[in-house]
Amino acid sequence: MLERLAITILVLLGAASANAQHLVPLVELKAHPADSLETYTEGVSTVGYLHAEPGGGAYLFLTRDHALADDIASALFLVDDTEDLRIYGMSCNNEYVRVEGSLAVDGGQLSLNKIESIRRTNEARSFCFLREESE
Repeated sequence: MLERLAITILVLLGAASANAQHLVPLVELKAHPADSLETYTEGVSTVGYLHAEPGGGAYLFLTRDHALADDIASALFLVDDTEDLRIYGMSCNNEYVRVEGSLAVDGGQLSLNKIESIRRTNEARSFCFLREESE
């Protein structure tokens, strides 16, 4: 009985990890953009400081200090493809977040598009944005 339970748990954990996106440090994505595009074709998850301004776009910075200095060169641009531009006006602006999406090049800059979720790093289930299946 315990053996079956252990096997079931391992199978479930394997299935969950197969669907999980790669957690990649933001600094690695910025340091090796071409390699990142090639390697992480199924999507990535990364952590950084989110700063968005209406009309100015949303960026994931390495740190809060990078955001305050407006260090766009070290940031990852977040493409908001939602109809109502929810990503630009979300509640976790100016906080550390974990973002899941697909890597792309936008205007010559590495970016995250087709964003699946954005959640606060200090609360595992605190989503600021979660893509609906119809989007």
